[in-house]
Amino acid sequence: MNPSSTPRPAQVPALLAETRVGLGLSLAAFAGLLSDNGGTTISRQRLSGWESGRAVTGPMLRIVAEVCASLDTLDGALRDRWRDLLRDPGDIEPVPSLDPARRHAGLLTLARHVDRNPRWARYRQLAADGAMDLDANLEETRRRLALAPPADRSWTMDPADAVTIVAPRSTLGAAVKQGELFLLTVTLTNTGRVPWRDRLLVRLGPPVTSSLAFTPPVLSLPDTPPGGDCTVAIPGRSPWFPNLTVITYAMTFPDCRPAVAGSLQLHIDANEERGWTSHPLPETVERRLRGDGPAPIGG
Repeated sequence: MNPSSTPRPAQVPALLAETRVGLGLSLAAFAGLLSDNGGTTISRQRLSGWESGRAVTGPMLRIVAEVCASLDTLDGALRDRWRDLLRDPGDIEPVPSLDPARRHAGLLTLARHVDRNPRWARYRQLAADGAMDLDANLEETRRRLALAPPADRSWTMDPADAVTIVAPRSTLGAAVKQGELFLLTVTLTNTGRVPWRDRLLVRLGPPVTSSLAFTPPVLSLPDTPPGGDCTVAIPGRSPWFPNLTVITYAMTFPDCRPAVAGSLQLHIDANEERGWTSHPLPETVERRLRGDGPAPIGG
């Protein structure tokens, strides 16, 4: 990407005006479109101020850019300019520390605020389609993250603990358009001898960037006895430019230390749109997506 073609904040007023004119909308109608699709209220006066050169804050700029980049009725060249803004490397957050204590502190903060995401209502509906109450899962996640370590040291990895992915009952990947919402579902079997209590699925790496697919940074896993199954729905949004995202989750205790070895890997392929080449998935992943039998986590 040529850096000079990337719209910087100083160029946003002109880009907003060009987008509105390209859609044939008045200020009021464009403000309504942004509000309806962005999940936040944007007044005609506010939009007028932005077009006149008033600064658009980072979070609000991301919301506006995501809405404009996803409008099928907008000229492709204008959509590409919004996508260039979204994929600016300066917007990509660094990978969080692998230290469990620092990750736990970060997830506590994220869990308090994640439902303020302007697309949370859409993620809630997607999770409901997968038979999971996302709000209830979030509340349980907050409760678990606030737990104090037990005196019996039960939050310690046990060799007798084991997990298997039930591939025929799971959706471990999807091919989607850029910026499109998706739902993945994962069914896990407790194949060990240790009951799962207060377990979490913690996403590794940066959960919120424009270059990677978004999914919740942490989810609570249903308590599951040995031999039992549990299912978790994972809603998300694909990246804003062609990319194959590998989403990795680890099963942890409430203090974010690993509970079992290995990880759960999911794949979102957003390479197809606008003639981009889609690279094949690894053979082991293709077998899992075809449902050729259970696949152990990390296997």
